[in-house]
Amino acid sequence: MEVSYNTAPAVVIYDNKTYYFCADICRQTFEENPELYIHKFKKHVS
Repeated sequence: MEVSYNTAPAVVIYDNKTYYFCADICRQTFEENPELYIHKFKKHVS
């Protein structure tokens, strides 16, 4: 899912990078285990 930084309802700065989320629940899930999601994201965009 693509989320615009202009309208993202939730934002996290992790490891000096900014991550934008479509909902607060998605932000909370990410914050519980950010490395899991970053690893998945890197595989997806590679």
